[in-house]
Amino acid sequence: WARPLLARACMLHRLGTRPVTRLLLLSSLRGSSVRGSLRTAMAMPSPPVLHVTTTEESSSAAERLCEALGFATQVTREEIHSFYWWEGAVQSEPEVRVSFETSEPFESVLRAVEAAHSYDVPMILADTSDKGAAHWKGVIRPLDGGAKAGAALAERLAASRLVACAQVAPDGSIAVKTVASARLAVARAAEEEGGGAVAWSPVTGNAAYLRWLEEECVAAPRFVVAADGHAAPSAQTAKDFLLSRPGGAYTTARTSGGGRSVFEWETHVERTAASVGSMLAAGGGGAAELQAALGTAAGFRPRLHAGG
Repeated sequence: WARPLLARACMLHRLGTRPVTRLLLLSSLRGSSVRGSLRTAMAMPSPPVLHVTTTEESSSAAERLCEALGFATQVTREEIHSFYWWEGAVQSEPEVRVSFETSEPFESVLRAVEAAHSYDVPMILADTSDKGAAHWKGVIRPLDGGAKAGAALAERLAASRLVACAQVAPDGSIAVKTVASARLAVARAAEEEGGGAVAWSPVTGNAAYLRWLEEECVAAPRFVVAADGHAAPSAQTAKDFLLSRPGGAYTTARTSGGGRSVFEWETHVERTAASVGSMLAAGGGGAAELQAALGTAAGFRPRLHAGG
């Protein structure tokens, strides 16, 4: 047994730097252990690629930042015009948007960008796949009036306090940063100006910037009213809404998953059906068919599902 092993070792030594043959010889020496290691390495998933965006105050600052991002790929720089609310009025100034891709952990990216950035609180955002995210980036396609029309809409959005900032690119497209509850109102404003549908992307970012974003979106609706299958943002609390409506059967509910689900939905179905049944009984009972259709959870549930 020792003699063939010694011969293989000598052959390996003579082959020197021929890595493919060396790998084959090692596999003959170690057998399944090497093959198993190779299979494990090949099966390891690649780290996710992050698309990261930040802005700098000037071309020179953007160049210095890019020089510090040795780990970044697909780096692009673009001159933009930013609109935001500051000291009681809309402010605007030119900036340079820097975008890049990386497979580095986001925490490492944050440290590297913050260390090289010229702003005390820079915007450092990365796209995510979390549809229940609290923070969103929206892109409005160029308007017919080009960059001038885009600037007017960006100023309007910043003044509305629905967005923390609106950035206009040379082609007139607008990138906005806002919170989840403001998306519907922003989309309506864009549609009114001929901007069409907003392309939304959930984002994560540095904690200081996200706090600022939330603080700036003071007009973002905190509540939603759903009626006849249509949902609309509202500044009214649940109590204010109920007191402002005529008599009827209502239910108020909390949502989860970024507004995609109703918490304890079945409880709300049963409670609303019970209220409708009581109202029908108090009004003289009503037809048996109406009681069955609206006064029971089994009958009422399909109507709610169809309307929602």
